[in-house]
Amino acid sequence: MFGHLSTGAADDPAKVTEIARSMAMRYGMDAKLGHVAYEQEASPYLTLPPGLGASPRRYSEETAREIDCAVRAQVNDAFARAKAILADNRATLEAGASKLLERETLKEEELGPLGQQLRRPA
Repeated sequence: MFGHLSTGAADDPAKVTEIARSMAMRYGMDAKLGHVAYEQEASPYLTLPPGLGASPRRYSEETAREIDCAVRAQVNDAFARAKAILADNRATLEAGASKLLERETLKEEELGPLGQQLRRPA
């Protein structure tokens, strides 16, 4: 947004990818894949070391490709929506960034007016 790259949100791509993968594989939230759970949520009571206990894949290579496409589409859509929200609110974003450059911390009473200026997506 400001013309340079940062590692400040380095784990965001991994998190959004995991959320999109869960939407497609666990919760049946992709229209093309249907309301099918291709992966079960792991039990919080049984944790095995990495590489042990991995269940075999129960779907075809074609379905695996469709899952990858669904995940990529979901991530790309979320990225496009985030960029649009930031672009629509650029003035507020710049005002907040300027305040943060002046002081490293903003209090709730300083954030409130900025938040009220935000345009919500349609």
